Formats: sequence, structure tokens, C-alpha cells
Amino acid sequence: MAVAEILAGLSPDVAVLAGIDYDRGGAALTALAGAVERALAEHAGRPDPCDPSPFPPDTHFSRIDPPRRTGSAPPETGGPPAWRASLPRPSRIGQCPQRSPPAPTARALQASAAPPAFHTFTTLPNTGLQTGLDLDGDGRHGGPGDAQGYGRFSGQGGLAVISRWPVDLMVDHSARLWRDMPDTLLIDAEGREGAQASGADVQRLSSTAHWELRVTPPRGKPVTLMIFHATPPVFDGPEDRNGRRNHDEVIFWKHRLDGDFGPAPDPPYVIAGAANLDPSGGDGRGAAIRGLLSDPRLRDPPGLTGKATVDWPDPGPGRLRVDYLLPSADLILTGSGLAPDSPASRHRAIWIDIDLQAATAPPD
Repeated sequence: MAVAEILAGLSPDVAVLAGIDYDRGGAALTALAGAVERALAEHAGRPDPCDPSPFPPDTHFSRIDPPRRTGSAPPETGGPPAWRASLPRPSRIGQCPQRSPPAPTARALQASAAPPAFHTFTTLPNTGLQTGLDLDGDGRHGGPGDAQGYGRFSGQGGLAVISRWPVDLMVDHSARLWRDMPDTLLIDAEGREGAQASGADVQRLSSTAHWELRVTPPRGKPVTLMIFHATPPVFDGPEDRNGRRNHDEVIFWKHRLDGDFGPAPDPPYVIAGAANLDPSGGDGRGAAIRGLLSDPRLRDPPGLTGKATVDWPDPGPGRLRVDYLLPSADLILTGSGLAPDSPASRHRAIWIDIDLQAATAPPD
């Protein structure tokens, strides 16, 4: 299983996965956690062919991405992205292009695995959740474009977390209406804006989800992980509905830090997102992500600044930075960068090293 092999190579303590279908019983997520555990056992003591030198004993957050859509149309296929946080310890973060053997079925994985040594979290995303309206204006109801987020079935291409540390949902913002965003850019397929837009009383902001999770390491303060997966700003018409929604999904976190949706979260925190938005290239309203990158409450890791995380082939937009890890300014960064390309994903892994204990230790 390619995803399990990648996660084992990263040896994550916390991984956030996008593009994983939701099932109410959590069978797929449990199976994946078990596969990761077994892959980790196989990797133990194995030299890393990509990077034989261990990183300093710091804390790491990282992400990897699957092949992704470039617009708000069919969900992505392939392995999910992941963000990583690891305890201070000599650790390696590397991803070497290699193919994995065929994976057994989820049922077989469950049957053969001991209970995985991971906490897991997921909940129903907005993808495929039908509204009962003709949101895409095609004259029909019940299609993937009529759901809260594009999806052919409820839960397609959702989000999930696998963690060695306890992880708890603090706030799920996914049910917030798009119209309630400050300075909303809400528009419908016919070009009606704001409260006049068709479905304004129903249409949610999140195409997948906006979650605030508490990750509790064994030492140091808990870290708030703010994760999301925004719709790509294409696959629409001249009204730019997806571009507008992408803008508002990304800028949501700036409003959240401003306290527009309840008390602002206390640091330390990390925004980890598939924004599907480059600061200056490709389609989309880049001002939204530029607003986060320049926010003094956040840090743009120097090893990631200006670095493309995906290279879309012709006639696509080419090299773009569309995936982000933005830690709060109080966290101490000791490194950041991109991992090598991998056949498991069109997107490259990005990572940051954080000295979590130094950042959160009480004063003497």
C-alpha cells in the first residue's frame, strides 16, 4: 500500500490525510492505521535510501499529497496527503520514489492486524452531502455538483487523522454557511451574489471541511491543528464561483484568528491545508493565501517560501505552490523543505521541523 509505505518512511506521530473516503464504521481508516504500523515495523532498522542522515531531535510537521484535481470537480484519486508531528528524537524524514506491492483488502488488513497503536479521527465531510437544490444550474437535482462539496456519494474524498498522540475535535466549522463569511464572495451559477444567491440559506463554505483539532503530546502544551481542503478555483463559468469559494475557504483561517467565529485559538497552532491556491500563479485569487503568508501571527517556513509543491503537465498551469504548513509565530522552527518526488503522488512532501518542547516549555 503506497500510502502506508510513505507514512512509514516519514515515521509520523500525527498524519492528516485528505482524499480518503469516509465510512461511518471507520473500517478503511482502521485498516490504513494497521498497515502503517506494519510498514513501520518493516522499516525499523532499514537504512533510508533517500537520506541516510537523521534529522536533529526536533518535532516535525509534514505533508504529502496524492494526484489532485485542479478544479472543483471530481474528487482526487490516489493516496492521501499527510501532515506529520513527531516527538523530539533522532528521526528521519525522507520519501524515495518506489512502488509498493499490491495492497490487501481493508477486510484482510483488519483480520490480520493487531489493534493499531494509533489514535484515529474522522467525521463526515461536506463532499457528496446533497443539498436538495440545483446548485450547479444544470437543470437537475442530486448530481455531484449539487452537493455541499463536489462528490458522487456522501463522504467521498474526506479528511482523516492518524496519530500516536491523543487527538480530539475542538471545533468543526464545516457547517458554517458561506453567506456568513465576513465580506463573503458568495455567488451562484447564474451570477447572483450574497444573500440573493440561489441556495444562500443552505450552501456551506467548506467544500470538504474546516476542523480545529487538539493534539496532545506527552510533554509540552497541546497543539491546535487547523486543517482544511479547499475547492480548486476552476471548473466553473465566468461567474468564477469556485474561485470565489476557494478564496473564502482559504481566508477563513485569517478571520478565525481575528476572532470572527468565537474566541480565537491560543497558540501554539499549525494551519495545514491543501489550499489549491498559489500566491501569484495559476488560476485563483491569490490575495487569500498571501494574506495568510504575511500574517504576523503565522510563519512562512523559509525552506518552503516560493517553492512549488506540484508540477502540472501541459497544458496545465505548471509548477505551483498550493500546499501549506503555517505554524504560529511562537513555535521554534529548526528546518523546513520539500521531500523528493514520489510515484505515489503528483505533489511533493513538504515538512517543517519544530522544537516543540522549547516552544512550549514553562518559563524558569
